[in-house]
Amino acid sequence: MSSHVLWLALCRFGLVQGLLTVLCALAAGWPGATLAASPAPLIESVGTDVIARDVVAALAQDRHGFLWVATGDGLVRHDGIEFRAQELPDSDPARRSVGWVRALLPARDGRLWVGTESQGLAVHDPASGRLKRWPIAVDAEPSMGQVAAPDAPNAPARALPQIQALAEDIDGAIWVGYRGEGLVRIDLSTGAARRLDDAGLPDGRVEALLFGRNGVLWVGTWRGLSRRLPGAERVEAVPLPGPGAADGPARTVQALLEDAQGRIWAGTREGDLLLVDGGRGPLRTQRLVDGLGRSHGAPVTSLAQARDGTVWVGRANGIDLHAADGRPLASLRHEPGQVGGLAADEVTSLIVDRAGWVWIGGIGLGLQRHNPANRDITLVGIAPALGQRPREVDVRGLLVRPDGQVWVSTLDEGVSVLDADLRLSRRVNVDPGTPTGARETVVALAEAGAGSTWLATGTRLILLDAAGQVRRSVVHGAGLVHALRVGPGGTLWVGAQGGLHRLDADATALAAVLRSDGVPLGGDVYVLAEAPDRSLWVGGLQGLHQVQPGGARLLPVLAAEGHGLGSPVVIDLLFDAQGVLWVDTAVAGLHRMTEGPDGPDGRARFDRVSQRLGIVGKPFGSNLLQDRRGRIWTHLHVHDPQADRIDTLTAVDGVRIGNGRFRVKGVLPDGRLLFGGTKGLLAVRAEAWDRSTDQPPLVVTSLRIHGQPQVTGPLPAVLKLASGERDLAVEFAALDLSESRRLRYRYRLEGHDDDWLDTRADLRVASYGNLWPGDYLLRVQATNRSGVWSAQELAIRLRVEPSWWQTWAFGVVAVLLVLAAASLAWQLRTRALRLRHDELEALVRQRTAALETMSHELQQRSAALEAASLVDPLTGLHNRRYLTEQIDALVAQAIRRHDNHRLHGTPLGEDADLVFFLVDIDHFKEVNDQHGHAAGDAVLRQMRARLQQVFRAGDHLVRWGGEEFLVVAVGTSRAGAELLAERTRAAVADRPFVLDDGSVLSKTCSIGYACLPLAPVWPRALDWQQVLNVADAALYAVKGSGRDGWMGVIQAETPSVEDLQARLRLPLDGPPGPVVLTLRRRPPTAGPQA
Repeated sequence: MSSHVLWLALCRFGLVQGLLTVLCALAAGWPGATLAASPAPLIESVGTDVIARDVVAALAQDRHGFLWVATGDGLVRHDGIEFRAQELPDSDPARRSVGWVRALLPARDGRLWVGTESQGLAVHDPASGRLKRWPIAVDAEPSMGQVAAPDAPNAPARALPQIQALAEDIDGAIWVGYRGEGLVRIDLSTGAARRLDDAGLPDGRVEALLFGRNGVLWVGTWRGLSRRLPGAERVEAVPLPGPGAADGPARTVQALLEDAQGRIWAGTREGDLLLVDGGRGPLRTQRLVDGLGRSHGAPVTSLAQARDGTVWVGRANGIDLHAADGRPLASLRHEPGQVGGLAADEVTSLIVDRAGWVWIGGIGLGLQRHNPANRDITLVGIAPALGQRPREVDVRGLLVRPDGQVWVSTLDEGVSVLDADLRLSRRVNVDPGTPTGARETVVALAEAGAGSTWLATGTRLILLDAAGQVRRSVVHGAGLVHALRVGPGGTLWVGAQGGLHRLDADATALAAVLRSDGVPLGGDVYVLAEAPDRSLWVGGLQGLHQVQPGGARLLPVLAAEGHGLGSPVVIDLLFDAQGVLWVDTAVAGLHRMTEGPDGPDGRARFDRVSQRLGIVGKPFGSNLLQDRRGRIWTHLHVHDPQADRIDTLTAVDGVRIGNGRFRVKGVLPDGRLLFGGTKGLLAVRAEAWDRSTDQPPLVVTSLRIHGQPQVTGPLPAVLKLASGERDLAVEFAALDLSESRRLRYRYRLEGHDDDWLDTRADLRVASYGNLWPGDYLLRVQATNRSGVWSAQELAIRLRVEPSWWQTWAFGVVAVLLVLAAASLAWQLRTRALRLRHDELEALVRQRTAALETMSHELQQRSAALEAASLVDPLTGLHNRRYLTEQIDALVAQAIRRHDNHRLHGTPLGEDADLVFFLVDIDHFKEVNDQHGHAAGDAVLRQMRARLQQVFRAGDHLVRWGGEEFLVVAVGTSRAGAELLAERTRAAVADRPFVLDDGSVLSKTCSIGYACLPLAPVWPRALDWQQVLNVADAALYAVKGSGRDGWMGVIQAETPSVEDLQARLRLPLDGPPGPVVLTLRRRPPTAGPQA
């Protein structure tokens, strides 16, 4: 095979391109030569719920720090928190949007120029805070047309030539590049526009414009690159190397950049990347290659240079990174499932903001950003096989061996061994022969010495030797294993769901470790840590314990009162380089043990660090590690003991591991910290990391005076509120575009507020009402995303003008008038009081007589009200209150008669007893349901007359409640009670009730009665309420046997009060016993019932 054929074959299979990539990367000396060692830049999306259809055509940051984003639905301004649409002032809603924006230019005077696809040129003026059209008047040109001056009314509703590029020269003039109409210069001092139609421009289709710092104008057109030197009248072509330079097809230059060294980078639609050097002298142009060794690729759409000198090249298929000298560094492409990568392929715009962040816009990509300064915290994936690209993995276990090897267990990839650069070096086959044939996930690992490693799965403990061979395999049965630690003599300590266990070197099964009282430690054991004295510290659901060196029992770590852990659930432990114990708990966060349990009182003492520093209600991160600067880390927080502060880590800092796995951590020999999560490994160069020191500028984003919106442009030296305008609302923002929602604000209106008022990022409004006339100073301060207060302050001087009635002159006149009026009023008042005194004496005499008359009338009315309060208003019968006032005397009289009879033999008359009758109308609810409540009321009212027909005037008739009536028959014999019950039943059942509408309704009733005293031998055995309960039981017995009847308890014969009370707790017709109840009922029964 010839060498030429062999070369073609290698190229066909991509081997040459791969070799060139590696050689270019190695030659560049860039860390990205090893993908795992220096992962691709971390890119995050912004405004995904705001950017319409994920379309961004252009980006810019103005002088004040606002980010301007040209979306598929028009132009928006971003202040770090909100995206606010910017519209043109037009009476036609359809023409308020600027439409598709092709170019954005932030001018030095603070204005933002907007070049559109079909609506011409627009400008946003911060002085007015509004976006407006800027019609261009040039010399007569058919396609451009004649238009009015810039301050004329709205432009006509027709498509204007497409603006593709904008630039500002050193004089502040604006240059407009049209696609097809050439180049126009606008002199802002006069408003005049001049078209360069005879300046030697090779093509009127302008795609890119750039003014170099030396004043040279660079123009990219469909026919290559041109330049115009300062003072020159004509444009000269710049020769381009490569195909098409002479007789081939012209290349379209559509992206330009001047780098920090003054060189010009040019990108073409054909995919060429060119570097032009020479300034005003002879030009030297070179054609650059990408990371695959290609001299051209997808179209170059945008260019930007980061602060570290890296040039970002936006293409239609992604981004290429080049060193400042042009060497290719890396290619970034959209890969589905990749964490922190490009959201789509097509890049349209790249800019670097004042904080050094790279912002990316694209089609389908939306708005994304990257922080080039964030190189200390990186996300590392794991390749599925040697030679393949690392990808997202769910890390479940982590072990850093003394030789620097990193053992990582993942959910789907088993156990991978990484080298010190975190590149895959090999796979560990734990045990291919599981009973089910399924791979078991390794959840914990521990160094066992001599190159051996312990692994824990869901069912087994596995010991691998240095060669990776299985030496021991033990079924543990302890549930989910949380922690492994190898102690002296090779003993393996196991913390799991089932508590703490140990596996001795010669043992074949786990043994539970007992507490000092001989009981196993219940609940999960999450963490095991070895103290400097070789004791084992154990943390879990049951708190903190320790096993003394050489010991075998768990001893609880007791804390002094008021110095204990904020939460009993210990989720991680760390002994730092000084031997200090740090404890993380489930809801109280980080603690530091200030005194161990070996003190005089045998109790430990803890400093609740998280709680004291304001981090409450959550763990510190359960991945405690210490860096070489003495700081305590997890994947969520960093605690600096020397500064006594806690910094929170977020995605902006590079923490993008998804859900961080608890206690999946390690320290590499070079000091890097490792944390595992659901999306990979987090590698932290902790010594180099520091909290943000950015000082974002503060701006006014909205201003309302007396409820009316005002211009938010540059405010005057003193903001005046006219007389009558006493309300002010100022919305502000610190233009930190990285993570503005973490910023905190405070404001103070000097002359009004005594102290600073704190507010959150979502409540950035200082609102004041009813301000008194005078001078004020509104001061606003903000922190950066790390909580550091910025030295930059927003200060607005206010003056509230007084109304005429708030002036000093008016105040003096008003005081004099008030004093004169007060003197006159005092004299008039004194005279009036004397006259009034005489009138009052006469009136008192008159009113005294009237009051005596009224008092007599009130006494009469009070007596009437008292009587009315004892009567049921519906039926006219007595109510319960009446009974409570009368019953005690009636009962005492009846009991006294029986006492006299029992003690002195006094004969009992016919009036010796009281009989309680409870009468209940049967099925009364049906009356209300079928005939209405008015019919029910009519029935209740007629019950009064029927009861009065049966009972005597001296008996007490009471409406007991609802359809239930109580009759207390006074001086009635027991024998006559049966007759009264029957007469009452007949009075209800034998004659229908006449309703208000003339209809008639037949009803029946159920009656229960009982006599008092119920047991004459024991008159005081039952009080009247207990006798009433007996009558109620008789009533319910009648209802239970069919209603329309009665039942009475005439008498009880009992040997004792206790027997009687026990009998009454049974059904009335219950089984025989020592107590005999004499019952009467309709229909009659066979005599007394026991």
